[in-house]
Amino acid sequence: MKPILRFIALMERLGLWLAILSLVGLVVLGLTEMVLRTFFETGLSISLEYSGYFVAIAFLGGSGWTLSQGGHIRVQILDGWLSDKWRRVVGLITGAIALVTATVLIVGLITWTIGSFDRGTASFYPSATPLWWPQAFLSLAALILGLSLLGQLLRIWQGDKHAASGPEKTR
Repeated sequence: MKPILRFIALMERLGLWLAILSLVGLVVLGLTEMVLRTFFETGLSISLEYSGYFVAIAFLGGSGWTLSQGGHIRVQILDGWLSDKWRRVVGLITGAIALVTATVLIVGLITWTIGSFDRGTASFYPSATPLWWPQAFLSLAALILGLSLLGQLLRIWQGDKHAASGPEKTR
């Protein structure tokens, strides 16, 4: 089980770096756009399009790592009332629901990416970016989130109390 969790942790770190690089790209794109508009009265034709890609990739790319660190908002209304055993059961059920939902997202994004690649679909913006490029990064980020959810389920199954209720107890 430990090798699987180590691999998942490595993938979460990859997702974190994907998010960081997307945010850096977003900042560079924004600053470049501001300088061009301020001093040269022109802009980049790709700003709107690529900023959307960067935001989506940053959001989804960092989600797996954030989950592993307990950074997602949790509704802990039941935690104070549940025993450790029932907290674990609820964690397993909600984790399984989240993993199924993420699997639907992953399959949908991968199918979308493959379809865009097969059809040669390009964006309608002046850049005519092949859409499978950003879609592939989104698919990878969603896959990392799915692996992170699987890792959380495995940790709950092993009895990790923090995985079931988050890093902070409400009691």
